Amino acid sequence: VTGEGEFVGWIGGACAEPSVIREALEALADGRPRLVVIRKPGRDGEVPDDTVVVESSCASKGKVEVLIEPELPAPLLAVVGDSPAAATLADLATPVGWRVARSIAQAPDAIVIASMGHIDRQAIRDALATEAGYVGLVASARRGATAAERLRDEGFDEASIARLRFPARLGLGPSSQEEIAVAELVAWRHSHDAVDAVVSEAAAQPAG
Repeated sequence: VTGEGEFVGWIGGACAEPSVIREALEALADGRPRLVVIRKPGRDGEVPDDTVVVESSCASKGKVEVLIEPELPAPLLAVVGDSPAAATLADLATPVGWRVARSIAQAPDAIVIASMGHIDRQAIRDALATEAGYVGLVASARRGATAAERLRDEGFDEASIARLRFPARLGLGPSSQEEIAVAELVAWRHSHDAVDAVVSEAAAQPAG
């Protein structure tokens, strides 16, 4: 079942396919697998709490159990800048399960700006105009605070400014550009915010 609801193959005919498609789309939306039991109304027997029971109006007597597992795309990371931190982050992201773009044009799940002052201001504006779940700036706390103050002067509201994260705030101590670029991004991916962002992107993409 694709993200557009196209059904490929065969399972149970008209009695089962509509329910499978509906539950598959739900799975793509929330990112969670589910066991679906399709059976006649009034059938006895307990089912686990995480099982979806669908009552069938077809004349057949049996039941169908379908395990639905969403196949979600890897999250997309946009890395902006030509600094060593940007180059290293782009190299590291693919082996650990990210898709990588070197621009913001592709609706990324996360954005890291590592231009080291060259195009920071425009890149930050462009990043905050997206729906990315994470917008990180590779900068010291002082330079990050200066960037935030400029946004405030330009009329950005506090909610938008709060989306801009400074990876150095993790308190890594003396660190390389590469370490700073990776640290908070890894923490973000393993948070609930990262899961929500990936799921919302996946709902609009074909999946097997």
